[in-house]
Amino acid sequence: MDLLQAARVAAKPSKANGGIIHKWQRDENGNRRMVEIIVRQTAQGKNNGAMIRPTYTVAELGVCAHNVPPICFWAALYAFAGDRSKYGKLHTALTDRAQIMRIERRWPLETVDHHGIKRAYLSHLAKLVLDHDAHSALFACCPQLYSIYMGVTEKTWDHGMEDRFCDLQYAWREWLQTANSMIQAKLR
Repeated sequence: MDLLQAARVAAKPSKANGGIIHKWQRDENGNRRMVEIIVRQTAQGKNNGAMIRPTYTVAELGVCAHNVPPICFWAALYAFAGDRSKYGKLHTALTDRAQIMRIERRWPLETVDHHGIKRAYLSHLAKLVLDHDAHSALFACCPQLYSIYMGVTEKTWDHGMEDRFCDLQYAWREWLQTANSMIQAKLR
């Protein structure tokens, strides 16, 4: 899937995402008219979802990797150094984690896609977590990209699938936090 093309096609400017919005205003005569307002995306506040990650080279991560669990190290390579060589192993590990979460949290085994056909989705959900991490700016500017990526309607995404994504993303971030805390301790 070409994420950039899908983001361009589905993007709708909004106040949250930045872009041009239309608003009704009254002119000096009291008549209402439509005006265009340019809104810039900002990252302010504590809970804005923006995160400045440390950037490391593969060599720096390798030097500090002693005692870092392998899956956490691979996640750090992927997120902090941009190394995609362990994508398959990360996808398998996230899919396994999603299977465990499905049992623990009683998630359904299948979902209904935008064609109305039931299909398994946990493997795609794991890929979404990884691709979201690598291309977060695209997902930020186009919230519809989540449902397009998963092949489901926005209603299906909003009613349950988004929560499952957030749960799996939390597990991913725990791996990153574990690696980052162990690596930071050795870099000091």
